[in-house]
Amino acid sequence: MNRRGLIGKALDSISSKVAVIIILSILPLNVLVVIATYQSISAVQNQAHASLESTGGLHMQGLDSRISAVNYYFYDLEENDADFLRLMRQEGDDAYRISQTAVARKFNTAVMASDTADGFFYCAAGLADLVLILPGSLTGQPGVAATRMRREISGWLAATEIIRFTGWNVVEVEGAEWLLRVYGNEHFYYGALISLDELALQISETIEYDGLEINILPRGSSAPAQKGSIGADIDSTRADLTLSLAVPRRSVIMSLPLTQWASIVFAFMYLFLIPLLLILLNRILIRPLRGIRGALLHLKQGDRQYRMDSSRDSLEFREINQSFNEMADNIEHLKIENYEKEMARQRMELRNLQLQIRPHFLLNMFKLMFSLAQMKEFASIQKLTLYLSNYFRYIFRSGRDLEPFAREYDLIKEYLEISVLRYPSGFEARYEVDDDALAVNIPPLLIHNFIENVINHGLVSGRTVQIALKAECRDGWAVFEISDDGAGISEQITDNINNGVFRTEEGGRIHVGIYNSLQRIRYFYGEESTLQVRSEPGKGSCFVVRFPYDPKED
Repeated sequence: MNRRGLIGKALDSISSKVAVIIILSILPLNVLVVIATYQSISAVQNQAHASLESTGGLHMQGLDSRISAVNYYFYDLEENDADFLRLMRQEGDDAYRISQTAVARKFNTAVMASDTADGFFYCAAGLADLVLILPGSLTGQPGVAATRMRREISGWLAATEIIRFTGWNVVEVEGAEWLLRVYGNEHFYYGALISLDELALQISETIEYDGLEINILPRGSSAPAQKGSIGADIDSTRADLTLSLAVPRRSVIMSLPLTQWASIVFAFMYLFLIPLLLILLNRILIRPLRGIRGALLHLKQGDRQYRMDSSRDSLEFREINQSFNEMADNIEHLKIENYEKEMARQRMELRNLQLQIRPHFLLNMFKLMFSLAQMKEFASIQKLTLYLSNYFRYIFRSGRDLEPFAREYDLIKEYLEISVLRYPSGFEARYEVDDDALAVNIPPLLIHNFIENVINHGLVSGRTVQIALKAECRDGWAVFEISDDGAGISEQITDNINNGVFRTEEGGRIHVGIYNSLQRIRYFYGEESTLQVRSEPGKGSCFVVRFPYDPKED
């Protein structure tokens, strides 16, 4: 055998290929890991910067809206409010004192509206009057704490020549920062306070990075630069102010997963472990794989009587050998079982699709649309068209077996709104849906079908039927309850449904919708799932769908 043949044979062996693959894989992988880590660090820093800009922009927009609201509020008082004009004239009479009370009450109302300032004040220099309206909720503690804060700010206002303030300014009162705006003249001035500490608290609750620094400064100035920090400055459009946000770069970088840092260490370690890896791989992997390959070739060639010997290698390969032998014993049975299961699934999906697009459902919708067009109810036609669009979009989703109930819940509410057009005063709907239930994944149109049954079979002419949809998660179960006080169901049909009997009844009709719903929840959630109904003719029905639910496994 010549040299080329020996080399070809050597390269054709599993061990040689594994060696080449390991060498060619580890070196590029090391480089890629380092590059990917650098890119991840760069990306997370860009993301942090974008997050600071986005969050700061949103809060600055809110602050600008409050500033505009304060300006408009005082403009309205100056132009239209008789009590406020009387205060500005400083007439020391009974009417003046009445106006004091009225203006204080208006300030308090504006503060409680929460879309303007956190506090309002006015001071008539000639009468030495100082009134400050400040809610106790700013301190987080009503009563003594609020009174102390109000006293500290009142003292600061009285001792400060605030008439020198123009525009909106940042001031500090007893360690708390406020945004201050003063109006008026040297005889009578008034203004508003916005708590910057409250704004900073809201921002810090939004941004997750540790070491966040928040400063609101006059425009053109900047906070002391932090070495190795990521920052963003957002200017106000309503005042000469700048919101400055900064987080330590280390805090941002440390948000990378620990596994990414560990991958760098392992990448370099693998360079020194290549020989050892080759030896270990040959012993614990390559040699047993050769035995498995030989067994598979026997099976491929039709030797279904071939069985693998008990392996003395690792536990996994012993289990693989045992599983191979069991697979060879049961392969024909498994083929048939899997084929029948898939056929059952396809039949169930076919029945589901047949239920989803029913001719009478579409016919009713188109008849309703035609009637609305005749009456020129264009707004109702738009609503109906939007519902049908959402309905078909929901049906022809991207091949998913389960969808969050929140999507179907929206579709149910749209359906009932459309049904009101068909049956004015025919029913009223009530919803008791927990937030946890909205996240439960269910087969599409599972609950919607029960709501349709109520509309199609449960309404009673001459009175308003009450329809209730209740959904909750408790004690490891998801429970959906659809009830009404309408026509009801006969006792025999109720018993059949509760006992799982779905045979042809009442002139050849089969309760295929209810049967399909039961089959679907048992298919996805197991035999513990139940569908029960309570009903009495003339008094209504209540369907209860119940199945095991674990949010961690959903």
